[in-house]
Amino acid sequence: MMKSIHLWAGYIASRALLETYLDQNIYLKAWAKYDHEPPTGNPEEDAEPSPNLRCQFCKDTGMDIYDEDMMICTYYDRKVDIDVIAKDILVDAAQLGKLLKKNKLENYNAVIAYDDNSLKPKKPSHPTLLKYLGKLDDSELPIGSNTGISHYLWTGDAQLSKAEIIKSTGLKSKEISDLKFFFSKEKKRIDETIILGLRDLDLAERMILKVDSMEISPMANAVLALSLNKSLRINIGEISKKLGMDFIADFDA
Repeated sequence: MMKSIHLWAGYIASRALLETYLDQNIYLKAWAKYDHEPPTGNPEEDAEPSPNLRCQFCKDTGMDIYDEDMMICTYYDRKVDIDVIAKDILVDAAQLGKLLKKNKLENYNAVIAYDDNSLKPKKPSHPTLLKYLGKLDDSELPIGSNTGISHYLWTGDAQLSKAEIIKSTGLKSKEISDLKFFFSKEKKRIDETIILGLRDLDLAERMILKVDSMEISPMANAVLALSLNKSLRINIGEISKKLGMDFIADFDA
C-alpha cells in the first residue's frame, strides 16, 4: 500500500500556542465519558460529544481525531534550513522545498507531517494557523520502495518520542524507511497492537508468530517496529539498551 505523508506549515508565535492548537483532551475526555457511563435516558445528556469540542487543527482539516503515532510535529524558536526540517519529519528535503515554494510560504517555524493514506483534508473557508502544503507519496519519500528492507521489532514499557527513538538508533532520519511506535498507559496485547498498527499483514503475522513462540509476556505498553535498508548495520544490543526495550527479532521484507 502506498504511503502518503500530508504536510502543514506556518508561523506560530509560541510552542504553547501550537500545543493548544493540537490539544484534543477536552474532546477525548467527552468521548471517554460517553463510551463508559451508562445512558441516563435524557436525550441531551446521552448525545454524542459535539464536534465543536475538537481541537482547532481537527476543525481546520476536517478530522474527527488524529493518531499521535502517525504525526511528527516540529516547532523551531530560530530559523533552520530545510534540510534540518526534512530530517526531523522524515521527508525528502528537495520535495519539501518544492511544496513550500509552490505554496509561496517563506515565513514558517512550525511543520506537521501526518501519515494517512485515506486522509483528504478539507479546504478551510477561513485562514488557519497552519497552511496545508499537500502530500508526498512513496516515490517522493527518502527511501521509497520496501525492496531490500529489514524490519526490527521491540516491545517494552517506555514512552518515547520519535526524536528519542531516532537518536537511540544513531541513524539519520532519511536512512529510516519507516518507524511505527505504539504506546498505551495500560498494557495491551502485543499481537493486537501489531495487527492493528501495521499495514503489511504478512509482516504483522510473522511478527505475531515470533512473539507467540517466545517465553515473554503477551502484554506490553509499547511496541516499536523499525524498517531499514538491509545495507545498514545497527548495534541491536546498544539500541535496545538506549531505548529501554526488549528486542524481539528482525524480519526481511
